[in-house]
Amino acid sequence: MSLPEDRDTWYPRTYDEAVLQLLRSIVSENESLSQLIRAESEKTHAFTGKRLDFPTNPTTSEIINYNQTFAALLDNILMSKWMVMKKMDVLLQLKPEETNIDMEEDFRIVEDRYEEDLDY
Repeated sequence: MSLPEDRDTWYPRTYDEAVLQLLRSIVSENESLSQLIRAESEKTHAFTGKRLDFPTNPTTSEIINYNQTFAALLDNILMSKWMVMKKMDVLLQLKPEETNIDMEEDFRIVEDRYEEDLDY
């Protein structure tokens, strides 16, 4: 059985590849969480209205249900962010001399995906 050509679908063969794969997973997860937060923000704005006047006239139980759902989502986001932080701790504990990674070149992946115009 041969390995697939797509390097994201197979396990890294070297230590450096493992470090870069970990960094890519951190970037990818942060992007996903950012999109999730943005979508939930838009949903909240639609639910509450621009003037906080609840344009759909929800019942009290619907508002409570929405709040419970939102709180559960925030808990999940918090847990995900904690996992990202733990991955970052692992990366920060690595000694540069243990890898052949060129920090300037290989960590540019983070800078290339950074969005300056986030409007949370």
